[in-house]
Amino acid sequence: MIGFKTKNGELFAAPGFLKLLPVIAFMLGLSGCSFSMSLPSFLHDDETGSIKPPRSRLSDQIDDADWQMARPALAKALAATDAEPPVAWSNPASGRGGLFQSVGVGFERDGAQCRAFVAGISGSESKSMVQGVGCRVGQGDIALDSVRPWEGL
Repeated sequence: MIGFKTKNGELFAAPGFLKLLPVIAFMLGLSGCSFSMSLPSFLHDDETGSIKPPRSRLSDQIDDADWQMARPALAKALAATDAEPPVAWSNPASGRGGLFQSVGVGFERDGAQCRAFVAGISGSESKSMVQGVGCRVGQGDIALDSVRPWEGL
């Protein structure tokens, strides 16, 4: 029994409190609906069908102007047959350039034509090689995926 203790040690029920007890219990039960708890990250996957993960950049060594020059060369390399030589690009304004060579056979991913490639990128300060997958999407645009430093043969 819920109650209060008096000076002489007797317990007695507070008459107004007992009448409110069911109302208070009901309100506490409803307040549980307003709490939000997120699941731990290992229990759910943030990727949905409508939201794609961000695509890779070709390299941190090139900027947007370089990519505008490199993109048509990559598109040409992805469409090339195995017997064709690498496709070159350059940006005279930045002094950077490179070569694209398609690798293996093409495949389809999410309705886009894709192909693996290897790229050499050079500038006045550095040279590097990367590998990745390029997918032709839309009108001449290229989506890059899995771009990382070239691992060699």
